[in-house]
Amino acid sequence: MLFSIAEAKAISLTTLPYTTIQVGEFISQQDPPEQPGKITATVISSVESETIKLRAFFPQEAQEVKVSLHNLLGREISVHPTTSVGQGETTFQFDTRNLSNGPYFVVLEALGQRITKKIMLTR
Repeated sequence: MLFSIAEAKAISLTTLPYTTIQVGEFISQQDPPEQPGKITATVISSVESETIKLRAFFPQEAQEVKVSLHNLLGREISVHPTTSVGQGETTFQFDTRNLSNGPYFVVLEALGQRITKKIMLTR
């Protein structure tokens, strides 16, 4: 199953290019099955807290980690303050209350890898 959906509320999240989803309590965009040495990432949105979360699994400790939120023009509009993480699962959170509707990109850079997740924020 590609997406998990709770009951629909006020915000919807679109994963580009084709799918629009009404967001309830959470929504999850999953990566393909894990590959050894690869970082995996999942985007989650919460209606109640008006946040976007990126849940990432790191196969090893990472000293230089950058997680950022970009607008459609590629401008970096927010950077998560984390600079290093241990092995295992870590969640990064961005507040969306001050963001307008539209497409955004969540970018994770670590261990020589760059993962970009595309989302569409609508209220």
